[in-house]
Amino acid sequence: MEAPTEVQKLIEQVQLLLAQSVAQNERIAALEAELAASNARVAELERRLGLNSSNSGKPPSSDGLNKSPRTKSLREPSSKKPGGQHLMLHRIKARKANYATIANYLET
Repeated sequence: MEAPTEVQKLIEQVQLLLAQSVAQNERIAALEAELAASNARVAELERRLGLNSSNSGKPPSSDGLNKSPRTKSLREPSSKKPGGQHLMLHRIKARKANYATIANYLET
């Protein structure tokens, strides 16, 4: 047999590169399938991580220590001072007492 010619060497190299390309394509397909499975698992875990007692059937005791703060009140603050109604009652009683003394004075 003759020594391989340049053309024969190039044909062997092309066949070797084609075999490597097929193997790499199979590996890429396997890795893409693995990545898709991992992404689905991450999405499911993130969905479960976002669950708490307010948006699932879990009991409140399972929320742990990282509970969201409760809103105190949705009412808007008033422009009036707090309290003070008891002072008005004292004024009414004082007026009644004054009226009574004036009425007694006028009767005499």
